[in-house]
Amino acid sequence: MGFSFNAVIELLRENFSKFFIFLILQTLIQLISVTAELFGIAPGTAPDIWVQILSGILTIWNFCYLVQVYRIIKENKEVDFLDQILDATYDSFTFFLHSLLYGLTIMVGLFLFVVPGFYCFIFHYFAPFAAILKPEINEGDESYLSFSRKIVKPFWGSVVGFFIVMFILNLTVTGITSLPFLGEARLTLSALLTPLDAVFIMVSDLLGIQLFYFLFDKSQLSSENSL
Repeated sequence: MGFSFNAVIELLRENFSKFFIFLILQTLIQLISVTAELFGIAPGTAPDIWVQILSGILTIWNFCYLVQVYRIIKENKEVDFLDQILDATYDSFTFFLHSLLYGLTIMVGLFLFVVPGFYCFIFHYFAPFAAILKPEINEGDESYLSFSRKIVKPFWGSVVGFFIVMFILNLTVTGITSLPFLGEARLTLSALLTPLDAVFIMVSDLLGIQLFYFLFDKSQLSSENSL
């Protein structure tokens, strides 16, 4: 699988049934916050914080399930559905822990100055990906953070481009539903557009997974050529 937006669309076209569960779950997860607000839970309140935590946990698990689906397609193998669920659950803990570490490096970078924070945001992004997709990397002297820096460095422009696309996709629906003139119709419109938002999230997530494999394959090829 190459790295491009067209490659993701082709992947979805050929394997849409395999991604359907993710899409349904992501739609339901996105609806949790909307439903809570419809039932009177105001944003920023204590109950809303718990709603956001629940949504975050489910989002991480669903992303790890998406990774499992992508890996099965990439490796062209059959895996029992229960094994997929168990693997996604196990990976979600690993991904969460390394995402916290990734977030911590960004916070430290921002504390030092904006530029180091931006550097950590770009160059450490794939550390959580490596933790679940290539755990053997951490068996040697190299950490996931240093590995992420190594694979991003030659293609940092492509990674920045990916972030721009991801930003646009993930904020399209939010931007529309935040228009001030919508008034009370905002929540209704948000609920109606949730499936579209889930599609955008799925595409951006697949682009991220695809980009990781692209960078990893390039790093392996570079290592072989240096021998």
